[in-house]
Order: sequence, then C-alpha cells, then structure tokens
Amino acid sequence: MNSKILLRDNLQDTGTTTTSMSYSSPDIITHSQVADSKTFFTNNYGKDPNEALGTQNDNYIYVRVKNIGNEAVPKTYVNLYVNQLSLYLNPLNWGKNRISTIRGNNYSTIDSLACNEIGVTNDYFLFNRSKYGNSCFVAVAGSEQNPDFTWINSWAKYVEWVTTNANVAARNMVTYKEGESIDYNSHMNLCNPYETDATFLLIVEANSLVPEGTTFGIESKAFNIDYEKKCSGTDRKFSISVTLQPKADNYVNVYGKLKNKSASWPAGASLTVQSILVQFGMDAVCDNAVVQSINKDGIFRNAKYVLTPTECVHIYNSNPSVRIQAVPENNSLKAAAGPVFGLIIGECGVQYIKEV
Repeated sequence: MNSKILLRDNLQDTGTTTTSMSYSSPDIITHSQVADSKTFFTNNYGKDPNEALGTQNDNYIYVRVKNIGNEAVPKTYVNLYVNQLSLYLNPLNWGKNRISTIRGNNYSTIDSLACNEIGVTNDYFLFNRSKYGNSCFVAVAGSEQNPDFTWINSWAKYVEWVTTNANVAARNMVTYKEGESIDYNSHMNLCNPYETDATFLLIVEANSLVPEGTTFGIESKAFNIDYEKKCSGTDRKFSISVTLQPKADNYVNVYGKLKNKSASWPAGASLTVQSILVQFGMDAVCDNAVVQSINKDGIFRNAKYVLTPTECVHIYNSNPSVRIQAVPENNSLKAAAGPVFGLIIGECGVQYIKEV
C-alpha cells in the first residue's frame, strides 16, 4: 500500500496509526455533480461535504486524498467497495462488491500529487443503492489497479490493515426517502468471528443536536438486546454488554423516535453506535494480531479503550483490580485508571443532514 497517500478515517486523522475502527471517512463523499471536483473538494477539505444517498437515481461518489509524503507521488488508483451496514466489514463479503465509475471502469485515478497536495478521483463512482439500502463503503488508494485482499483472512488482520494504513478508509451512509417516517431505524451486522465466546460493549450516543425527549435505543431478538433511553440535558449516551457465541452472526437495530411526531430531525443531529471487544481476566490479550501479556507489575500495555468504573460494574458486576497503561505515540508511558482492555472494532453512525 502507498503510505504517502492519506485517505482519512475522520477529520482529525493526520495519517498516523489510528487506535480504532472508524466508519466515518470525510473523504468518501456522496455529492451531486460539481463542475470542477478537484477545486470544489480541495477548498472544503477541512469539512465533510457528504450528501445523503438518493433512493432511486444513481449516486455520484467522489474520493479525495492528500499526499503527506516528502516527495511527489505518481498516479494513484482508487478502488471503492460496498457492503451492507455492518460493525465488522468482512473482506470476504465487500471484496466482491466493487463499484464502477461513470465510464464503466473498476477503478478511478488521481493524477500525480506534489507534497501536501490534495487530489480527487478523475471519474466519480456511480452507485445505485437499491440493492443495499443503507450501505458501508471501503476505499483503497494506492499504486495497485486491482488490490488483493485474500490475505485478510481474520478479524485481527482486517483491524490491523485498516488502523495501520493511511490510504484505507471506510464510511457508512444512510438513505433518505421522500415522505418517510420521521422515526429512524438502521439495521447493522454484528458478529463474533472467534472460536470462543466474546463479550462486546455496545455504546449508543445521541449528539447535542438531537432534541431533548427523543427516544433512542438498540434492539435485537437474535442477541436478546432491548434497551432504550430518552435524551435529557447532557444524558445522551448508554452502554450495554452482550456475549456472543463463536461464529454468531446477526443484526442489531439502532433507532430514534422524536418526542413530537409531527416534528422533523434538526440538521446535524446524529446517532452513533460503537462496538468494542472487551477482555478481562486473561493472562494475555490479542491486540491487532499481537499477543500481549500482563507484565509483572500487573499492567496491560497499549490499551485501545479503557472502561469506566460504571461500565465495568455493568459488565462484570465488580470493579476488577487489573490496571491498564496506555502507550501514546511519543512512547512516553501514560497511566490510565481502568481495569479492562478494550479494542474498538466498529463504529457506525447516522447523521440527519437535512430535514425529512
């Protein structure tokens, strides 16, 4: 992969190794056709100009990148893939779903880029959402016309691939239907690809623009999940735990219901859900396919997520004594008060960017 090319996971991404999966790339962009895409998407690089997927017509999807290297890079190939909305994007699924450009090619290109120059795909991708509904996209930018993903044969390898390569990103997108109910529902996949039971922490959060009194929740009959709450002041987040048997694979539904049935969702209001694999009481844990053991001082190293005491009690009915120490990128050790190792493996979100 071409590490000089940055395809951001979020607006704060600078190209360093990220600490979690994120399905909110501002550089995978659904947008109506513009006259000069390079100028348009370069000028708003500090923002997310994404528009909602249309329900009937073909959608234009642009991909933009930035050269963060110390020298110019030659022509870049961009491949775009689609999958149903999921907290774990299995390459065996999305790797088969390649999106073609307006010219019918399997990939688009970006011209040679000078240092710090921003580039945009020369031909936009053409996507009709009727097959997938709410969808998740994976974009890869580099020197290969036809990347090979057959080597990504485990969850750990997939997480490592996304979090350690600056030129790989993913994005969930939601379809808006004219005249649809003001209530929001989104089905997303949740699975356990391991050979043993795995406990996940699901965190659902409404941002500050969701009106007070709005009910939001998560449910799944397959996983025996049924929890909701109402937004009130700053109380806009809840977490629940679920233990999945080996190879369990099914869907959860995240929903939102406005208090006033005749109201519309405010622009910018959003609901997000994170799926975090948590480990406890082990002599070793698997972090991006690297087994890490507890040191003699009883400290886990390189924690990706530290559960709060409330979350610990909720999951384990106690507050374990194992300590965690996170290692930031400058390699100076920073103690973190928390007892449980966690690896963020998925993040989904919906943003109401316009009134329904």
